[in-house]
Amino acid sequence: MKSIASLVDRDSFEPVEDGLSSHDPLGFEGYADALATARDKTGSDESLVYGPARIGDIAVEIAAFNFDFMGGSMGEVAGERIARAIERAIERHVPFVLRTSTGGARMQEGMRSLVQMPKVVSARI
Repeated sequence: MKSIASLVDRDSFEPVEDGLSSHDPLGFEGYADALATARDKTGSDESLVYGPARIGDIAVEIAAFNFDFMGGSMGEVAGERIARAIERAIERHVPFVLRTSTGGARMQEGMRSLVQMPKVVSARI
């Protein structure tokens, strides 16, 4: 992902494969198609990726939004990934870096999306 590549040391980012995937919990008209289009357009499974990297040869845990994936909107999976990245940073005793480029909560997921905001804000850093 180019948004991470421009921040971290060359070839140091290792995206976490967590098996999470957004779905259509509310049966929101056109949402499943919009997800498929975003995945095809970006080559990513979600608006946020995370994992270990190095910046200036310092180990970090980084998470980054991709605005090209549905405006970088935060749904249930993106919020969970940020929380997991913060937890990984704590476990590894390294800084957490978040590159934010988002249009906000993903309305197609309703409350499942909105509850990610306080979840992320209250995560221990």
